[in-house]
Amino acid sequence: MSLPTIAAAADLLAAMGVIASLLFLAWQIRQNTHALKNQNWLAIVERIAEQSTRPLDRNVADTVARGSADHASLDEADKVVFDAWAYEFIICVNRHIGFEQQGIRPEFAAMTERYLSWFFASPGNRAWWRGPDRRPFPAHYEAVIDRHLKRVEAA
Repeated sequence: MSLPTIAAAADLLAAMGVIASLLFLAWQIRQNTHALKNQNWLAIVERIAEQSTRPLDRNVADTVARGSADHASLDEADKVVFDAWAYEFIICVNRHIGFEQQGIRPEFAAMTERYLSWFFASPGNRAWWRGPDRRPFPAHYEAVIDRHLKRVEAA
């Protein structure tokens, strides 16, 4: 075997090694992305589960029920409790916004729509969102919520 033939064979092996390395790297990136999406989803589920247990305290449950029916009827102390619960609910749902753009399964985005529809079905929750004392959210996020709220009210 001549030296140029050995060099050509070595170049071919090196090129095959680079291609194999790139394919393996692409596979690892895909696996890591999948794991991160699952980890993010688990964090969302845990946050929602934690937030959902707040009204297990009877006083909080009473405040949330009255605030959901008529936010204006709450006294200042009850508004603090209700506002904290509603704000935390919206923060939980916030993690769902933009799932389609991130390539996360459509059923998660659909679940977000159902959560928002449920939340804004109550007149007190709608009043809280539109109220002057609500803590602000990022403008793009408020726009998404406002669009959803218009769809809920139109239905």
